[in-house]
Amino acid sequence: MHSRIVNEIAAASGEQRHGIEQVNLAVGQLDEVTQQNAALVEQASAATQSMAEQVRALRDAVAVFRLGGMAQAKGSMPLRYRRSERRRFSAGVRALDRGVDLAADLARRRRSGAPVAAPRRPPRRSPCLAAQAARMFRPAPPRLNPAEYCFP
Repeated sequence: MHSRIVNEIAAASGEQRHGIEQVNLAVGQLDEVTQQNAALVEQASAATQSMAEQVRALRDAVAVFRLGGMAQAKGSMPLRYRRSERRRFSAGVRALDRGVDLAADLARRRRSGAPVAAPRRPPRRSPCLAAQAARMFRPAPPRLNPAEYCFP
């Protein structure tokens, strides 16, 4: 009778060991994916900043052209529009940077073996990051003055 109980305990221990190995493997895979995501977010942030610089350079280059009898425009869009776009762009870059920092911190903690708490979500965050980013970078329609764009 005792040997049967010991055998059952041994079998249960083996099953637990196998389950723990699977959990460990899954945590390792999650760590890899987290590190890859952090790297991708860093690349996206750098690409976004680079594109912003290119947009500024292109806008400055195009601003020198005159069409017909029009006076040289100071910019391609009204000042209010440009300011709101800068604010939206800056907010988006800050959000990406926070995401990179959180992902990198999580990866460091997992590598060091430190306990990792479940991340807390801000109460007003959209469940879809892509939708949130699209709303953040959606340009407001510029207010055009038809007299500025009429050709003689």
